[in-house]
Amino acid sequence: MKIGVNLFFWHPHCGGVGNYVATLLREWPHLFPEDQLVLARTDGAAAFVNALRAAPNVYRDLRLESLEQIVDHLDAFDVWFNPFGHYSPR
Repeated sequence: MKIGVNLFFWHPHCGGVGNYVATLLREWPHLFPEDQLVLARTDGAAAFVNALRAAPNVYRDLRLESLEQIVDHLDAFDVWFNPFGHYSPR
């Protein structure tokens, strides 16, 4: 399965939900190696995404200028996960 992950609201000091997302993304390849994680992000999450490169076949980096551009990439994933509770785009 290809899982789109909304990282537009990730930043280095985003607290508990940031720790949750970081742990989830680090551990996912060990638990579900057949899945691909499509990480939709801006430049602000570049360092975070680069740190996940331990399993490059699992992660696909989808760098976008705005969250609205995700509509142009709906074929890149099967499901869309918004870990920060912001349901955009709808």
